[in-house]
Amino acid sequence: MLLKNTANGAIRLAVLVFCATGLHGIDKQPRTQIAEGSYVRKTTSGSQRVDRWLLWRRPDHTYHLSSFLFPDAAKSAGSTLEQVTDFDADLRMQRFLLKSKKQKQSSSLSCELASTRLTCRAVINGESSSGSTAVEGSYIVAPIQQGENNDVPWLLAAMLRLATRDAKAVTHIPYIIFWPGQNFEFEPLVPAEIHYLGKEMVDVMGRKVTAHRYELMPQRATVWTADNGFVLAYEQHGDDAYRVELVDFKQFEDFVPELK
Repeated sequence: MLLKNTANGAIRLAVLVFCATGLHGIDKQPRTQIAEGSYVRKTTSGSQRVDRWLLWRRPDHTYHLSSFLFPDAAKSAGSTLEQVTDFDADLRMQRFLLKSKKQKQSSSLSCELASTRLTCRAVINGESSSGSTAVEGSYIVAPIQQGENNDVPWLLAAMLRLATRDAKAVTHIPYIIFWPGQNFEFEPLVPAEIHYLGKEMVDVMGRKVTAHRYELMPQRATVWTADNGFVLAYEQHGDDAYRVELVDFKQFEDFVPELK
């Protein structure tokens, strides 16, 4: 499922032996930090920090995100798992680099999301591999199959920015995963079906703020965002129900007016 995300999965990825491929220019442009924070996943059995992130804005108003996934679990395992993502001015994903370190081993996966072609790269056990696939229209891509080990709140932000805010319309967003290896493979999943339900009040960090509400099918999830698409909270429904909320949020510019 899209919103499945586990600390154990993050640690498993950190053990894989990839060699860093890098993403040209993703981390070298001038920028100004505008916000930072974390998301926490809450279940009936307790809570777990999903990420710890820093967000910058560039002079051209695009965004650069550095997000450490499952930082508490990764630290206890002696590893790090970081996703670096570039977004356009509307928080739509342009490219990402997922990299991990455990002792002297390092790993990375990277993708460029162009309008007509998706291109990804990896090196596994010293063997380089890359692949690309033609695409049509808007789409979203996950670094790891079925959404595991991704920074899901920011993946949702990018996905929902592709959806219409018309309560009478349903948006279908193609969702692609890729399998790095000697033969690089891409697998389109069932498109996310996004229903926009309008605005309502939601609890965020002990406050009630106005948010846009979306329902995702077949993922059976509810997501609340700020007006700019920034995710405030989301809930996964069903047998493995949980809620993910924004915590420890700080903004150094007027990024999310709802949280001023």
